[in-house]
Amino acid sequence: MPKISNYNKVLIIGSGPNIIGSVAELDLMTKQAIDALVEENVSVVLVNPNPATVATDKRPGVTIYLEPLTLSFMKRILRMEEPDAIITAYGSLVGLDLTRKLMQDGILKEIGIELLTVSKKALELKQPSQQLAFCAENQLPTGRSWHLSKQHSLQDLLPQLTFPVLVTKYHRFVKNDHLRIKDAAQLQAYFAQEQRSEHFSLADYRLTEDLSDWEEVVVDLLRDQRGNFNFFNLAASLEPVGINSGDSVLVSPILDLNNDQVQRLRMLSRKL
Repeated sequence: MPKISNYNKVLIIGSGPNIIGSVAELDLMTKQAIDALVEENVSVVLVNPNPATVATDKRPGVTIYLEPLTLSFMKRILRMEEPDAIITAYGSLVGLDLTRKLMQDGILKEIGIELLTVSKKALELKQPSQQLAFCAENQLPTGRSWHLSKQHSLQDLLPQLTFPVLVTKYHRFVKNDHLRIKDAAQLQAYFAQEQRSEHFSLADYRLTEDLSDWEEVVVDLLRDQRGNFNFFNLAASLEPVGINSGDSVLVSPILDLNNDQVQRLRMLSRKL
């Protein structure tokens, strides 16, 4: 993988306030990215409104903006600093949303700023439905889901279900309800109870294959713009998928996958 050395200044979008179980681990990752860039004599601009992070500590070669992660503030910073590229991987969903707005605004193309660590295609896949459709189009396996409607019969769906399943009940003005169903009898009893409601409609429900007890495997890889691919680490979480990996312990190298399974993960990662 050849080294690209045409970047003199790189802007990193931070993750904002730390939320346990969500973005707390991104602070350490941001610091490691800054260390790597400074070591290569690349000037770093960090935008993060949260001063209570390790990444926002003052250091030579790093300019820090404790400004809100909004489009207006970011456009002002981009025009002042004129970085060669933006790194968005450490900005969580807030950073991705902001990057999406910057692309739509056209300022990145106007100033000639490259996008690193995330592609334009990935930014377009904002909704889970878009992500699932992308995976299906490229024959990548995903958890199955069934959105109920008047044309569906629960009895017809039962042979297709793999229990446990998650039932999502959609509401218009309050948070959606989520219920874990262990078997067909519990599912039938739940819908029998729901049908007694005055405003019952099958269109308000979705069934999703429950993967929360599955093992979580983390694949670390690098891919450059030339298509070179570097698969350099594989780790397993001691906690199941239902527990955020930032709140769990990762074991590397992974101990419970055979070579065929590892090669399949490599193939799927390369395809993705």
